[in-house]
Amino acid sequence: MTPPPPPPPPGSAPEAVARVLIDAAFAAAGWVVQDRADMNLAAARGVAVREFKLKQGHGYADYLLFVDGKAVGVLEAKHAGHTLSGVEPQSSKYAAGLPDGLNPPVQPLPFLYLSTGAITKFTSLLDPHPRSRVVFHIHRPQTLADWLAAPTLDAWRATTLGHLVLGSGFDPRDLVAYALGVFAGWRLEIAARQRQRQRVVALPPVVRRMKSGVAERASAPGPRGRRRRTRVMRGP
Repeated sequence: MTPPPPPPPPGSAPEAVARVLIDAAFAAAGWVVQDRADMNLAAARGVAVREFKLKQGHGYADYLLFVDGKAVGVLEAKHAGHTLSGVEPQSSKYAAGLPDGLNPPVQPLPFLYLSTGAITKFTSLLDPHPRSRVVFHIHRPQTLADWLAAPTLDAWRATTLGHLVLGSGFDPRDLVAYALGVFAGWRLEIAARQRQRQRVVALPPVVRRMKSGVAERASAPGPRGRRRRTRVMRGP
């Protein structure tokens, strides 16, 4: 593991301050940070190479990230104090500018970071709808490896169960519509039962007893001249 770099001397340029903080963030997440001239991808599972030269006309990658010896992402460094609002990593630049022979497992590189050292934004192109979001730390190499090894939605859809559940064209809005339909049906069923109970309550008592299968039969007067009523169950 790369030891934490020393703090920048007072009065350092914002770019130097950002690089020191970014190197420290990589070290804390279990990455080994190397210069391009000293690159050794076998040094650790996760290696971040500074100032990696791309193809002619594509410049440099501030940090090119390797997991298990394969390029999987980049980190673009911005000077300390730079606002990251509205700034996105240039995925097309790294897709076209990677030197031959790297053979990344996914093209374009799926994991894109943008960092000032104090604030870091992350985009995963493996998401169905990639978007940039602020993260509190750089992910560990094991985490990125697990994401790369996970089956994609298309691969799962190719299975029998996935096809039955998702169909040939899955849209998350379909799940929302289905849930709303189930909820609406449940509410309608409750309302229908309530209306049925209200109709029964509104009937005269004799009719309610007849509908419930119970009737009353008057008997002969009792000793005090009162008629006794006997409850009998109606037959089928």
